[in-house]
Amino acid sequence: MFLAALKRRASLRWFLARRYSASGQKDEAAGQLLLAVSLDRDPEFAVKKLLECDPDVKRVSAACDFLVERNLPNEVIFRSLHRLHYGVPESAPNLMERIALAALQFVPDEPVELWIKQKPIDLEQGNQALADLCEVLAPLKPFLISGTLLGVMREGRLLGHDKDIDIGIFGDLDRAGELLKHSGMFKVRDPDSGVLKAVHRTGTAIDVFLHHVEGETVWHGSAIRRWANSRWWADEESRFSSVDYGGRRYLIPADWRLYLADNYGDWETPMPGFDACIEAPNLSPNSPFKMRKHLQRRVLQSLAAGQPIGKLLGHYIRLSGADRFTEALQGRIFFR
Repeated sequence: MFLAALKRRASLRWFLARRYSASGQKDEAAGQLLLAVSLDRDPEFAVKKLLECDPDVKRVSAACDFLVERNLPNEVIFRSLHRLHYGVPESAPNLMERIALAALQFVPDEPVELWIKQKPIDLEQGNQALADLCEVLAPLKPFLISGTLLGVMREGRLLGHDKDIDIGIFGDLDRAGELLKHSGMFKVRDPDSGVLKAVHRTGTAIDVFLHHVEGETVWHGSAIRRWANSRWWADEESRFSSVDYGGRRYLIPADWRLYLADNYGDWETPMPGFDACIEAPNLSPNSPFKMRKHLQRRVLQSLAAGQPIGKLLGHYIRLSGADRFTEALQGRIFFR
């Protein structure tokens, strides 16, 4: 019932936007579209509609003024801009920055969670998912990587705070997807830019990363980022070692210590709250636009939740460089 009501409210905003646009009231139309974005479950579609109404995107600022004049709560405006930001295409980097800067004016007065946090892995369910995953993908020689490898080798178990299982393969990611689908134990999304995302029947989230060899570098990643490791084997016959865990033997990088040092630096010392997606020393952007977009959204989400952003802002500048957005943030009390 709630989703149906949300859909009706979004439809009303689209209707008003069309009426305003048809009568030449473009600023009002853009304002209604911004509100529709906050209600629509497909923000990329919503942004496309906004750009149809305002192809040169000059009315985004005017639309913000329209919303302010209506005395709407900051949260409504912020949510609208946050979702609008999500849908901005790579062809409009200036629009993305403009929306991010506008959102800073409307940070909610009370903490707001803008996304559903993924729960940590249940150990028993995670162990079952890992065993099933590696059995199904056995023809592709799957091996433990990232947080999954770190947990097994340092703690002797999956990390308690980890939210998914990370597995690496060389070869064919499409083939991995087919094997998982046909097993009946996994729901699989189509492979996208080097990573295959799946969910085990226990609800455990899984990332399968395709690994690429370029000289002495082995890298894996997504459309946004990549992690580059030193080649961890001396010859093709010795790419992997193995480890016994949970009554089963798993493949791991031959020099797994070198692998973990590349990913975490001092991997032997626990680092609570470490986020490999922004903090890993071997991390770099795969797409500068998508990385900047991701980092801006992370900052906006932290601001909305009332969380400090000083550390996050440092990683932003390291990975994407300083820009008008970081300059605006450094002059605000949110920089803590």
